[in-house]
Amino acid sequence: MWATAVAAAGLAGVIGAAAGLGVPPVSGVPPVSGVPPVSGVPPVSGVPPVSGVPPASGVPGGPPAASAPPPGSGTAALGTRSRNYVPPVGAVGRLDVLRPFEAPAHRYAPGHRGVDLGAAVGSTVVSPGDGVVAFAGMVAGRPVLSVAGSDGLRSTLEPVVATVAVGTPVAAGEAIGTVASPTGHCPRSCVHWGVRQGRDYVDPLGLVQPRVVLVPVSSRRRA
Repeated sequence: MWATAVAAAGLAGVIGAAAGLGVPPVSGVPPVSGVPPVSGVPPVSGVPPVSGVPPASGVPGGPPAASAPPPGSGTAALGTRSRNYVPPVGAVGRLDVLRPFEAPAHRYAPGHRGVDLGAAVGSTVVSPGDGVVAFAGMVAGRPVLSVAGSDGLRSTLEPVVATVAVGTPVAAGEAIGTVASPTGHCPRSCVHWGVRQGRDYVDPLGLVQPRVVLVPVSSRRRA
């Protein structure tokens, strides 16, 4: 009797599937009865969802991947650091930029690895940042002065006649030399300011650009 019921149930399943495909049911087959439904199997529960795993960067829903200059480009991105920097000549917002920084395509490609700032001969040159005077002397017929910054950046200034000795600790804005006569690098007297981070160069103006501070509307109203 049980084998007959199972066979009948299998036949009923085939008939049901045929009905779903638009095949008319076979007549003359009595409905199957007496077969108890399957019960007693509880649903799966109690499995907590996976959480606490941050999404990978660079995929939808995850944090953006960090950008970086191409390998060997000869330039470096400035990370988070103390920005206690001032221009070696002039003032922020009133800089006479004769030629901006031009990043090379790679470390040995042409480019302008610094910024040229217009300044009169004899003008005072100040240290761009806190550090120690690392070099003061002639290079290829030009007076050059370098300051090794306490943050790892190295500023090089030319043509600048040093008024401090090598090894002297200096602070940002402290006088360290004077502008020398033009050497032909600029169309008129100037100071070339280059900044290196390790072996790579960075844009010096990125160190002295004014920061924008957003003030809440409520604070402005109270003022």
